[in-house]
Parts: sequence; C-alpha cells; structure tokens
Amino acid sequence: MNQNLKIYHRNYYARGLVISLGQVQQSEANLSKDARESRQRIYDESAQALALLPPESRINLQKRLTLNHLSDTGIDVKTLKEILRDLGYYQGKTDQFFTPELVQAVEKFQSENMVGRPDGIIGPMTLAKIAELHS
Repeated sequence: MNQNLKIYHRNYYARGLVISLGQVQQSEANLSKDARESRQRIYDESAQALALLPPESRINLQKRLTLNHLSDTGIDVKTLKEILRDLGYYQGKTDQFFTPELVQAVEKFQSENMVGRPDGIIGPMTLAKIAELHS
C-alpha cells in the first residue's frame, strides 16, 4: 500500500473514531443525574462481585462485557489499545487481542480518572471519559 493511501486510511479511521467517541459523550450527557447515580451504584456492586471471581473467570467476563460495549460504538480492541497508549496507560502490543495487560491499563485509567471502583470493563462511562481526555 502506498504512503498516500495509508495516510488516507488512517485519517478516515481517525474521523470515524472521533464520531464514535463523540456519540458516546453525547449519550452520557443526555442521561439524567439520577440515571447516572443509579448506574454508578450498579457498576460499583458489579465491580465488587467481579473481584470475587477466580482470575480466569474474571477476565473472561471483562472481555465479554467490554467487547459488547465496543461493538455498540464501532471501536475495536486495537483502537482502544492505541488510545490508551496515547493517554499513557497501555504499554503492551497493539493488536486485536483482549489481554490481562489491557485490563490492567483500563483499571489504572479508571482508578485515576473516574469515581467508583475500577472494574477493568470498558463501558459507556469509561468510554465517555476516554473520549473527553482523548479529544
């Protein structure tokens, strides 16, 4: 692939990412304060339950839930890793695989930038915060 085509694909993909992240931010902004608080309570309870699972079961659940959220936005794992690397949270290989290193990066991001207990799951609130910091 020639250099101009590579640049075109990168720019096209970046515009799509900005649109997806913007849609996530807008959805979050449209939620009422009560809805956000209610969801936060549910997330905190879920994070506590998640922490009790054996490691293999925990990462499988984190993977399934994260992939569900990402598929709703059109963002893939590789792009997520690139964004977290840009923000200084992910240092591993940038590929399509959901890894323990990715979960650690997400948990670190959540603990430093969000309220509530980090769960390692990329859901709407985490995506909205990533979008806010990445833009």
